[in-house]
Amino acid sequence: MSEVAIAYEDRLTRFGQEFLETLFACFGVTLTVLEPGAEQTPGQELTDDLLALIASFSGRLFGMGSQKQKELLQCAQAVLASP
Repeated sequence: MSEVAIAYEDRLTRFGQEFLETLFACFGVTLTVLEPGAEQTPGQELTDDLLALIASFSGRLFGMGSQKQKELLQCAQAVLASP
């Protein structure tokens, strides 16, 4: 049997850890959290998940306006436009 060990629950995924645990179990892999956090209420878990989503999407949003992103977009458009 194989094992995946992580230091904290949010190091593997910000949310959806139950899905990964189920997937790992299908392949005979156990997931071990070395430093389990304190038990949270469903409301606290939901708040943490929403904050993680907002942080992820805001990072993408701000990254879209970067100069490098604009240069990559222009380059891709030039490649697609040339026969």
